[in-house]
Amino acid sequence: MGLFVLAGLAACGPHPGEDDAGEGMGGEEGSDDAGVDTDTSGESTGEEETGGEETGTGGEETETGTGEETETGEETETGEETETGTGEETGEETGTGGETGTGEETGGEETETGGEETETGGGNGFDPLCGEWYALKTRAYGLDHVWTDGLDVIALGEGDIVARGEGPWLDIEAATSDRLLFRSDDVWGPAVDGHWVLGQISSASPGVFHSDGSELTQVLEFPGVPGDSGQMEPRELAGSGPDDVWAVAVADCNSFTCSEEPDCTCNSEPAVAVHFDGVEWSEVEVPILIQALWTDGVTTWAAGGRDDSPWLTPTGGQVARFDGVDWETLEIDDMPALYAVWAADADEAWVGGESGTLRHFAQGLWTSHDLATTARVVKLDGRSASEVWALDADGNIHAWDGAQWTTAFALPQARDFAVLDDGLVVVGEEGGHWIAHVDTSNATVTPIYTRDGSFWPQTMVVDDMGSAVASNYSASAGEVGSRRWDGEDWTSTYPEVVNGFSHLRGAVDQGWGARYANPDWSPDPAPEDDHLHRIVDGVPEGVALPADNLAIGEAEQLSLGGEAQLWIGGRTHSVDDVEAFLYARVGDQWIDRLPPVSSDVYDVEAITAAEGVVYTSYLPDGLWRFDAGAETWESLPTPPFSSTTALEATGANELWVAGYVSQATGRRLYRWDGVSWEAAADLYPEIAEGDDWWTLKANRADDMWMLGSTFFEPEDLAHWDGEDWTMIDTPALLHGWSERQSMLLEPADDGVFIHDGVRLWRYELCPN
Repeated sequence: MGLFVLAGLAACGPHPGEDDAGEGMGGEEGSDDAGVDTDTSGESTGEEETGGEETGTGGEETETGTGEETETGEETETGEETETGTGEETGEETGTGGETGTGEETGGEETETGGEETETGGGNGFDPLCGEWYALKTRAYGLDHVWTDGLDVIALGEGDIVARGEGPWLDIEAATSDRLLFRSDDVWGPAVDGHWVLGQISSASPGVFHSDGSELTQVLEFPGVPGDSGQMEPRELAGSGPDDVWAVAVADCNSFTCSEEPDCTCNSEPAVAVHFDGVEWSEVEVPILIQALWTDGVTTWAAGGRDDSPWLTPTGGQVARFDGVDWETLEIDDMPALYAVWAADADEAWVGGESGTLRHFAQGLWTSHDLATTARVVKLDGRSASEVWALDADGNIHAWDGAQWTTAFALPQARDFAVLDDGLVVVGEEGGHWIAHVDTSNATVTPIYTRDGSFWPQTMVVDDMGSAVASNYSASAGEVGSRRWDGEDWTSTYPEVVNGFSHLRGAVDQGWGARYANPDWSPDPAPEDDHLHRIVDGVPEGVALPADNLAIGEAEQLSLGGEAQLWIGGRTHSVDDVEAFLYARVGDQWIDRLPPVSSDVYDVEAITAAEGVVYTSYLPDGLWRFDAGAETWESLPTPPFSSTTALEATGANELWVAGYVSQATGRRLYRWDGVSWEAAADLYPEIAEGDDWWTLKANRADDMWMLGSTFFEPEDLAHWDGEDWTMIDTPALLHGWSERQSMLLEPADDGVFIHDGVRLWRYELCPN
């Protein structure tokens, strides 16, 4: 099929890289978790601490530090003295100048519990520079793959690499200089600062990447499947050293083409196996559909096959052995497809597959050792012929002692494992990253690294670059809904509203917090919950809505007639009889402000105001203008949009609107001068090249920001100073990642915050 080796990158050797958040790959010193002992059934016998706020629980004294420049974490009094890194970790803080720290951590602790000490780093103290970008990594999914040489550990998840060598934990994006891996398939060493990754970025076919410990570089792409009948899917990396690394992929034939043509080309496509000899990658012909691979540098074992499918020929389980020159296929009867393999040597191996299938090859014979489970065996690893371990898809770890298999650990978090010098390392998902050490001598499980993935800020209120509150209205039980920024760290706040807010308005600790509710619920499933809170001196207090069954879609605090008013808009909870609403809270009274819209109006898109004038946008009626002095509404002509994305007023007769024009044109920005609309790019050529705008947010009439969304390219960002627009360069990894989206954009007097779904970025303007 022909291998696509990328020129000049075939022999990437290990070389340490520099942290550079401008390129999005600053190294995060992560967190180690306090020890949590787990019995063989997988139930926790200890309590894991995840900090972020200061709490008193009576008696125990916890001292938090960071190992970097600032101290964060949780201070708890309960009678036992514990030194922690920073409690729960939500991410990395990295500057374009190479400064690195962590945001709030939940896991990294140096803890004394019964004599066992676990040390983890964290902190994010630094002196930010104007004109530089700094980012806090907020997203953390589960970890799916792990490699170890017995001491060092490298784990790979959905877009993340977590590694520990001689220093503290490193937690970075699995990304090239400008692309995040949107699929992460496997990882293999031989070192933290020089290892291999299987995956795919948006601009290329699946393939092999080399990491220098800071950034990925794609070294080859797997070829496509002839006839567009499928694509090559990466499966496994295996190796024995720097000059012996294998990568395999198989054809994924579950496509429309194959469903229409039972004899499609994809049906007969073999696996693609490539080998790295320390200098270059080359393709090696293989006799089976490889799903799993093992090698010790002398002998290579492969297992795989394909089970039944609607339009493909099943092969059953397949096993082959390679001696460095030739492949030998080993016949095996009545075997489903195989997904795991481990060998003790050239003559003894274990393979595993569907429904607990386990087969042992020794002395030229196969014997059956099927496990008592219906789950697939997904991983095999061992230390010797008398110590072999198997992981099934339900998270059960099974042990072979040379005579029989027993279920040793039940870890529903587990997705992969590997054998350490002193036990096992297991990776998986528990509200984010989860890495644990398994002491096989006393059957205990101790989390050694976690990172909370629940910090997904969807709204912010900002006083300045040193004071902000962000909230995630979809936070669930056990997660932190809101967090506070003090210029150095993020800590949990507003515990009265556990689930967070969809809208924060006003100033930090003095304003409003609203919660969105799905209007398609009919009726409101939780009318007793406060959907609106007034925040006074940092304490949210529930406020009754002006009517029953209202689903808030928009909320803005507006300055009208010298006083602050909260305006809320949305629609009623209903499936059939939908009604839009718009209310203003003046003092302690609600006033109905819905303009005379048509009966077809079913929602409020946006609310903004300046100089005593309110502008609102409705579906499908378009724009309306409210004169607060005269208390009159008038309908405005609309730009050539099919939908409005963002709306901001900078004067009584100056309105900026971003919206969707057409598939060919995309989103555009228009300016209303009180008389007519004009495309902003025609008035301000400096923004013409990036004129595909999604998000618009004004701090003042002379301080407004605008953000584009360009899939996997760096975003366009522009700043309005009251007279002109200025384009601001953004880091290569600041973009919408998986889809175009209206990203969180919140200005301050001296800069701006942006959340792109992966990181919360900060940029400080330089004084004139």
